Amino acid sequence: MRSLEHSGWFLINIAVPLLAPLALLPLARLPNFFREHSRGVFRRAIGHGQMLWAALPMSASACYMLSGAIGGSSPDYHLSLAYLGAHICVIALSAAGIVLGAMESCMAASGTPCIANGILRYSLVLTSITATLYFLAYLHVVQPATT
Repeated sequence: MRSLEHSGWFLINIAVPLLAPLALLPLARLPNFFREHSRGVFRRAIGHGQMLWAALPMSASACYMLSGAIGGSSPDYHLSLAYLGAHICVIALSAAGIVLGAMESCMAASGTPCIANGILRYSLVLTSITATLYFLAYLHVVQPATT
C-alpha cells in the first residue's frame, strides 16, 4: 500500500509537471499547416533551458514541504536542513540557467555563434536532480513525520 502512495505522489508532483507539456507536443503535427515545421519539436521545446521553468516551482514546493516538516515532528532535523539547502541551491542554479538559456537563445536568433547547446544538458541534469531530491525529501523527511 505504501508503494502505491509513493507512486501516486511521484506521479502528481513530479511526472505530471515535467512530462505533461512534452506529451502534448506531438499534437503540433496534427494540422497539415504545422507538419513541415514540427520536425525537432521536442528539442526546440527544451533547447534553451525551458525545463528549468519546471525545476524552479518544484524546488520552491519542496522548500515549502520541508519547512513544514522541520517545524513539525521531523525525525531527522539535519537531513531536513540538508534537503532544504540543496533545494535552495537548485533554485539559484535554475534561475542562472534560465538567464543563460535566454542569452543563448538571443545569440542563436541573431546568428552569433554560441556553445553547442550546453544549456540543454545543463537543464536536463538539473531538472532530474531536482525531481530526485524532491522525491527523496518526501520519502526520508515528510513521509516518516506523518506516520
